[in-house]
Amino acid sequence: MTMKHVKPICVLLIAFIGVVICVVQAAEGNRASGEESSHDYTIQPAPFADVRFAEGSFWEKRQETNRLVTVPHDFEQAEETGRIRNFAKAGALMEGRYEGLRFNDSDVYKIVEGAAYVLAQQPDPELDQYLDDLIAKFAAAQIEDGYLYTVMTVPHDPEKPVRGVGYDRWVHGRESHELYCVGHMYEAASAHFEATGKRSLLDIALKSADLVAREFGPDARRMPPGHQEIELGLVRLYRITGERKYLELARFFLEERGRSNDGRELWGSYFQDHAPVTEQDEAMGHAVRAGYMYAAMADVAALTGDQAYRDALDRLWENVAEKKLYLTGGVGGGSGEGFSAEYILPNLRAYNETCSSIANVMWNHRMFLLNGDAKYIDILERTIYNSFLSGIGMSGDVFFYPNRLASHTGAERSPWFPCACCPPNVARFIPRIGEFQYGIGENTVFVNLYSAGVAKLELAGESVKFAQDTNYPWNGRVRIGVDPEKPARFTVKLRIPGWVRAPFPSTLYTYLDEQPVNVAVKVNGRAVQADPVSGYVSLKRKWKAGDMITLDLPMSVRTVIADARVESTRGRVALMRGPIVYCAEGPDNGDAVHNLLVPENAKFGTEMREDLLGGVMTIKGRVKALAYTDGTGGITSRAHDLVAIPYYAWAHRGKAPMRVWLAREQAAAWPEAIDTLASRSGATASHKPGWATFSALNDQILPFDSNDQEVPRFSWYSHRGTTEWVQYKFPEAAQVSSVKVYWAADTDGPFRVPKAWRLLYRDGGEWKEVSNREAYGVKSGTMNHVDFEAVETDVLRIEATLQPKQSGGILEWRVN
Repeated sequence: MTMKHVKPICVLLIAFIGVVICVVQAAEGNRASGEESSHDYTIQPAPFADVRFAEGSFWEKRQETNRLVTVPHDFEQAEETGRIRNFAKAGALMEGRYEGLRFNDSDVYKIVEGAAYVLAQQPDPELDQYLDDLIAKFAAAQIEDGYLYTVMTVPHDPEKPVRGVGYDRWVHGRESHELYCVGHMYEAASAHFEATGKRSLLDIALKSADLVAREFGPDARRMPPGHQEIELGLVRLYRITGERKYLELARFFLEERGRSNDGRELWGSYFQDHAPVTEQDEAMGHAVRAGYMYAAMADVAALTGDQAYRDALDRLWENVAEKKLYLTGGVGGGSGEGFSAEYILPNLRAYNETCSSIANVMWNHRMFLLNGDAKYIDILERTIYNSFLSGIGMSGDVFFYPNRLASHTGAERSPWFPCACCPPNVARFIPRIGEFQYGIGENTVFVNLYSAGVAKLELAGESVKFAQDTNYPWNGRVRIGVDPEKPARFTVKLRIPGWVRAPFPSTLYTYLDEQPVNVAVKVNGRAVQADPVSGYVSLKRKWKAGDMITLDLPMSVRTVIADARVESTRGRVALMRGPIVYCAEGPDNGDAVHNLLVPENAKFGTEMREDLLGGVMTIKGRVKALAYTDGTGGITSRAHDLVAIPYYAWAHRGKAPMRVWLAREQAAAWPEAIDTLASRSGATASHKPGWATFSALNDQILPFDSNDQEVPRFSWYSHRGTTEWVQYKFPEAAQVSSVKVYWAADTDGPFRVPKAWRLLYRDGGEWKEVSNREAYGVKSGTMNHVDFEAVETDVLRIEATLQPKQSGGILEWRVN
């Protein structure tokens, strides 16, 4: 080497060393400032636009209905109900006052997000232009400093104070939904930018987010959002822009929960504001708020490497999976749209809001991305096929808000709601189902869901096509073609669904029947060991074009029982096949399902019905139907040929009774009613709340006990300490001499047996008390039988004095 070469080499070496020093210093600086940009989910979801379901397949039909019906329907409803007009008014494009509820902006943003996903999957110039015009209204409505919340900038009812620009901003944090609404706008903006490349909505979102970042923070306003959502939107803006402040703001909002900074009064568990998020270990409060918060915590944990967040998420997930999750994957036990106490999972009064099912999927998907365990996909799959899918009718333009697991007389979906969070949420969720089908790890592809179609995935810079051929969820045989651009060594992790061996990855539900399980996996016709680890069979090899994986999953009818601590399922059994939960509905069972009893030795078969409910696999079996023989409580039984349909498909053939959990013990059944004087009478009362029913008095349904939440009830709620009445008007004057009354009396709720009561009968125009032969009974958990001297009357009345601090109600009232 000559000397003339040394100087250039030294210069290069010094420069290289300098670069290394700078990189090291920068890395140390990032760590010192809390920045850990190298963190993210170890598994990435497959881009949903790269996953295409085969024409006519289960999810393709749903996505087409969403594209052609649901999204246009939702936009039409948003226009008719004034939601879109509110933006035009806020932007001075038209005159008028604010219309609707305070969070109506969010509904429009969610529909825009769903429309953007539709555009990502299939070009639609007309829809594209519609979004451009709508976004122009958003831009006009936005205040110069970035504020955008039409309920605060559009005049209200003339009899109420007019709220002008900037009036009362951020003050009503618990209830105002300001941050909730713009959070949905951030998600819509991210989706629109990714689908179209246009910055029109993204620039509006960034301008808003910059305002929020100025207004909130450790050195500014310290208050969490009343309804979580902005955290998820901020993370998406961070991913698009790389601006760390958005991620830090999302984390700030999470960190503010449960902390009384600046003397702020905590809002309590309903708002998940009872304890710092890293110290929470029981899912409490509003189920949608909670699900969105847990999903955001997972995002922050992934992007910052925060172990305390992961530990809290693990505790919360265990709590839900083991103690607060419906068989259908739904969450929200009927306590004010929120989680009830542990093991409180009522069926007739279940809430299971469609939005909470979506939030539950979002959370479980992120838990999978964090941990790579199939147990999260087990819950995700159960939810999308059951609790979520029940929330949207097959026509695509009618919806359920709550999704109950039993209905006394039936229910009908609605085309819209005053609080219309669910229909727009459906519109933005269905296009992304493909995102859950595959996960991409380091030199690994996770096959999570099975549905016919093709996916083109990027793995270590190489393209690999996966083509599924299957009739899942009706058939457990799946063929997966693996077609890399060139031969490559990687691992395919094949999920063995949890329903094969147990209905859930927890002890909350178990199969009653023991059946041998034989899962068969083959690669190019050769059998491989099918012992899953964390729910996956790992197929590691050098893959080449034309390779074929075959998976055979046993898909027989299984009977399920719940943990004995779940009172609503005492003495009951549910039917499942594959990931599908089944129900008995009136049209298939002589309009009577609550009187059915499943014998211990019942055998079930299946029949595919292409002509029924869009094509469904039905379950058939011989069970018993119970009926009262007389007014004394005698019961007889007869054979009944049960037909059960997928739970998601109920309420498509008119109002009819429905039940998921069928009786397996006689005490849990509601025998078919007979004709009695009470059943032919009409009822009136001094007071009755809207949810209570007069029919509960004479439906002949006996509860397990006075706290039974599974039977219809009449009540005087919320009257307390008052004297109330309820009466039967007989079809004609009749001679009566005895009554039986079953009082409602909750363990922890608002109902107790009355302090005292008496029986009155109408004699001409005068009310008289009967001459009873024994005391008026006020025992709970039994029929209180009162004999009296026979009277002839056309009206019989119970007059009850309620407990001073408790209300009262009746579960059954019989007259002889």
